[in-house]
This record gives sequence, structure tokens and C-alpha cells, in this order.
Amino acid sequence: MTLIRKPIYLSIFLFCQWISFPQLLTAQDFVSGIRNIGEFRKMSGKPLSAKYGQVDAIKVVMELRNEKLYFINSSAFEIHFQFCEQVLSYGSGHEHFNNCNYSSDPACREYLLANVNYFRGPGVFVFEVSPLDYIRSEDIIKLFNAVKESVYFGKSMKLLLNSSRLEDLYRQTLLKVPVITPLEVFSNQKYQKISAGTSYGYLRLVKDRKMLAQCKPSDIVLVEGSLIDFPPVAGIITMELQTPLSHISVLSVNRKIPAMAFVDAMKDSAILSLAGEYVRFTVSSEGYSLKKSEMRKQTTKRKQKPLLDTDFSTDTLIGAGYLSRKSSHYAGNKAAYFGELIKISSKCGFKTPESSFAIPFFFYNQHMIQSGADTLLTNLLGDTNVISYPDTLRKRLKQIRKRIESFPLDSTLSLALDQRIVKEGKYTRMRFRSSTNAEDMKGFSGAGLYESKTGIVNDSAKSVANAVKKVWASTWNYNAFAERELFGINQETVAMGILVHRSYPNETANGVAITKNIYRPENYGFTLNIQLGEEAVVKPSDSIVCEQLICYPRMSNEFFRDKQIVEIITYSSLSPRQLILTDAELLHLANTLDKIKHHFHLAMRPGSDYLEFGLDVEFKYDGPGRTLYIDQVRPYND
Repeated sequence: MTLIRKPIYLSIFLFCQWISFPQLLTAQDFVSGIRNIGEFRKMSGKPLSAKYGQVDAIKVVMELRNEKLYFINSSAFEIHFQFCEQVLSYGSGHEHFNNCNYSSDPACREYLLANVNYFRGPGVFVFEVSPLDYIRSEDIIKLFNAVKESVYFGKSMKLLLNSSRLEDLYRQTLLKVPVITPLEVFSNQKYQKISAGTSYGYLRLVKDRKMLAQCKPSDIVLVEGSLIDFPPVAGIITMELQTPLSHISVLSVNRKIPAMAFVDAMKDSAILSLAGEYVRFTVSSEGYSLKKSEMRKQTTKRKQKPLLDTDFSTDTLIGAGYLSRKSSHYAGNKAAYFGELIKISSKCGFKTPESSFAIPFFFYNQHMIQSGADTLLTNLLGDTNVISYPDTLRKRLKQIRKRIESFPLDSTLSLALDQRIVKEGKYTRMRFRSSTNAEDMKGFSGAGLYESKTGIVNDSAKSVANAVKKVWASTWNYNAFAERELFGINQETVAMGILVHRSYPNETANGVAITKNIYRPENYGFTLNIQLGEEAVVKPSDSIVCEQLICYPRMSNEFFRDKQIVEIITYSSLSPRQLILTDAELLHLANTLDKIKHHFHLAMRPGSDYLEFGLDVEFKYDGPGRTLYIDQVRPYND
């Protein structure tokens, strides 16, 4: 019996030693310092948030009771808590860990937590604390200096000012460590994933945007210079970094094609050597692959979708307050969702543009018939071969648009519009916005495909009639037609309504929000892109970068209850060191977006995962009082 018991006693002893001194058996899970690039690579993994491309990250923990530093094997432990629980024997649970160790209360904290990130593009090491962490400035300095003394790159390491809270601390000179701004990190990236995926096609170099018109669906396009939009292609390589809600990003994600930004693409001999070749193109957050392919993969043709719901029976202008989601079949999706916004605006703390009403499909259809444009369209759609000849298709679509724009607007409608605008209020400068039944829908956003125009009462240069006709004509521009064809939308049933409301001559800021955290799925946070004044977010001017943030609404759980969190991904290039909105404005905006999201989630997808339900919301701040207006909402397609 004695011979049998000795191993048991030894096992029990070793188990107790592991409980008391876990580091003895788990040394491979952490190191106390990083001496060279090999050790960094061995211990690093992917960051939790994919807000930047090509980043290697190591999680860091300082145990406060003994000030011992741990550089965690980040491939083995996804979050700091797992390491503290499994290796350091933390036993109070995940919720308590978060509430204490991301707080400003030194009596509650047991650990200081951070990441050390290496950005491969610019080649910089960055020290980062979570934007959700209310860590005190003195503790940031303590942890930063401890890490600095324990890594081979300590002299070059800088603290990332990734939140408005850290920015405030830095301005108060409370963060006496080297710092780097989010704009510096974002702007110095060399590579950026825009849309992940794999495709096959011919690599075509485009040195002039006008050459895009000659690109085919079988082309993978490398564009030199700025890119605003592009026809249906198999993949995109642009040399300018994009924001997630730019037109290029939305189109690429919606089409599910690989797309990337690579600043030095036109200098890369490996890429240039493949010009004109048939290639396999893959994009991920970690990088890209572009290599010659012998396989000729056939593009899967999308199935033809059912006819769009089109009703031409409503023959009067409709006040936007009478619209709802059920109005989409006669007024279009944009106008229908706008009507929903009006219904909830007062209780949700925002305004919608005044003097708003809809021009239903009836008037578009009437104009198409009276002008003869419908006959041109019928003949075009009856030619099954025309889609194979882009140049011919462009010419025939241009004829349709010209016929729509040149034919006089029905006099009865023209009079009704003038009377309606006067009746609605004091505004005579109006915005006429596309509202088709082939946009703002699940699976097809149609972002940027159609025109919006300004019309001014009694102004011959910018007349109301011309604005209406130009919006109608944009239904049949080449990119819109090609995009619908790509998605299998039945062209015969496409109809254009128009949402009308007063314009914004004095907007101080504008932006687009996605009511989910697109960088970290299944987590809280709304993604915001904001720009100063009237500079566009979706189609920015050349080399203009908009502000990118993640904001968090107030929630009932203890972790978020008393926090006001503004996570900064990059500043606007038009406001490089100061956020465009105040923290108070951003918190109000986040809370407003949360109320809008609740309304539409309940109406559209009750029972689905709330965190993953996304809306694409456009907003503006207008006038000297910086009043918040919400002027568009639609499903977010990712």
C-alpha cells in the first residue's frame, strides 16, 4: 500500500503547488519582458478590435499587490480576465473583474491592464489602454514606465490617445509620457482592409478615373489617385485609405467583393508585374494575396429577384408625417423610413428636416409616359444583349435621361409643388432626394447610386422643376442600372419617388452612424463617421479624412452606467487635434441612436440579436445652436 500511496501524495503536493504558484507550470503563457522581435512575435496575437489593419498585439497585466508585470501569450488568452482567472487565480468572476479593474477606484483595482501594439505599416510600437478603462493618469504612467523598462523598444514606444478622456488628461499635462494621436496612426497605415473576401479576375491598372468606365465585371482594378465610385468589378485596390462608411467601403461590402487600400500599390513591382494577368485576389485584416491563377473561375450569376412592389395609384403629394414603413410601395424606401423618424423624433430627442413631404411614384410614371422616356426604356429592356455592350448601354441610358430632363414638368404638379412648399413653412430652398423602391433595403443599400438636388422657389438657375426631373433621371444612370443588374433586381419595376424637405445652408457638422460596433462583433458601441461643416462623409473630397469614433450609450449595467466613453479611431483631417462634437453632444447622439435602434429593431426584427442589428443613420448639426437633425435611416448591410 505504501508503494501505491507515494505517487498519490506526490500528485496532491504538486497540485497544491500549482494552485499556490501557478506561474511555475504556466511560464509559457507569459514572460516578464520582451527582449527582441522574436519574443514579441511569439507572444503576440490579433487585437480584439479590428479598427486598424496589420496590428500585432500583446496583452499586459500588472498585479498591483506586488507590481509584477506579465506579458501574456495573446494567442492563448483572448482577454485579460482569462489570464487573471486561470493563471493569477482571480476568483471573483468576470463581471466583478470588469467593474473593478476598468474603474478609477484604487481601492477596488487589483490589476492594471493594457496592450502593446505593433503597427506593421508605419513600423511603430504603441502602448494602449482600453477606451473603456477609467484608469487614473498616475496608474497609466506607472504601467507605461514599467513596460518601457521591460521591452527592447521602450525608448520609441508611445501612448495612444485613443479616447476623449485621455485627450483631456493630456491637455491638463497629467500624462507625462510620449504620446501619439489616432490621426497619426490612421494616416500612416500602408495597408487597410476595406472588404474581406476572395475573387478571380484580370488585374487592370487605372491611372485616370475616366478609365473606370471601360472596366468589366471580370476585372480586379488598381486605381491610381482618388476613387469616388466604380462600376461592377471583381475587386478593388485603391491607394487612399477609406473610412468604413465611405461610398467605396459601402459598395465593396454590399457587393461582397475583396477591396483594400494599399498606399504603395503603384510602387510594388510584384503587383505591377501581374497587370493584365488573370489573378486570385484575397483580402483580410492581416493582409492580402495577389497571385497569378491558372484557374478561370466563373462568376456565379445572381438569381433574379421577385418584382419590386410598385404602386402608381397615389396621385397627390403626401406630407411626410403621414408616411410610415408601409408607404414604401408608393413613395419609396427613403421617404417611408423618414416618416417613421418623424413619429419618434420628439420622444427620442432629435429633429427631422422641416417642410417635408413626398412626391409619390405616380408623378414619375406620369412624366415617363408623357415624355416618351418609357418607350425608350421598354425598348432598352427588351434588348437582352445590350448589357454586354457597356458603351452602347451608356448611350441609350443617356438618351432616356435627356428625354426626362428636357420634357416640361406637368403644370398641375409644378403648381402643386410651389403651393406645398409655401404651405409647409418659411423655407423656399428645398432638397429633393431620391426615394426609389431599389435602395435603402435589406441586402441592397443603393448608396450613392441616385442624385439628390437643391431646388429654390422662383429661382431660374436652380428651379424646383429641374431638381425634380434630375432626380427622376438619375434612376437611369449607368452605375445605378449596372448595380441593380448585378444584384438581379428587376429593372422593369424600378420607380422613383422623391423625399422633399428644407435644405441645410448652415450645417456645422454632418455624419453617418452604424448602430453596431463593426470592429468588434457582439460588443457594445456605435460606429460614427463625422465631418466638419458640409464636407461629405460618404463621398469626401480628394485626400480628406473624416473623423471616426466609437461611442457608447448609457446602459443599465454597472460597467457602463457612470461612464461617458468616446473612442477615437482617427480625427478629421479638417480638425486634426480636436473632436468636431463635444463629449456632451456625442453622448446625446449615442443615446438618441440607441432609442432609434430600439424602435426599428422592434418593428423590423423582433427577437433577433440586438447587438448585431444595425441601422445606417445620417445626421446633421445645424445652425449656431448646433441642433441635432436625423434625416435618414436604413438597414445596414454587412
